[in-house]
Amino acid sequence: MEELVKQLREKAGIDRANAEKVSTALEEHPAEMPNVLGGNTQGLVQLLQKAGIDDGVIQKVVAFLKQHAGDLQKMLSGEGGGILNKAKELVGGMLGRKDGK
Repeated sequence: MEELVKQLREKAGIDRANAEKVSTALEEHPAEMPNVLGGNTQGLVQLLQKAGIDDGVIQKVVAFLKQHAGDLQKMLSGEGGGILNKAKELVGGMLGRKDGK
């Protein structure tokens, strides 16, 4: 997740505090990731608003995520499998599969 914070700061121009809020919100709600990767950002916007992030910053985050969708897996993966693996496991579990398989 540190890579996501770094990229949000460098490429989207978001301050560290907000970048960390975004990262934390995504980490705590991995079920949103398939929607984000699929282009449906409404849930993400609501999630970030609840996290207390300003609408201007949210617009930058959404634009960044859309522009860098192909790189998100790399940015979001980390020790323990990262947020994308958590999302995969969550969706797999909802479908009655073991370990998201």
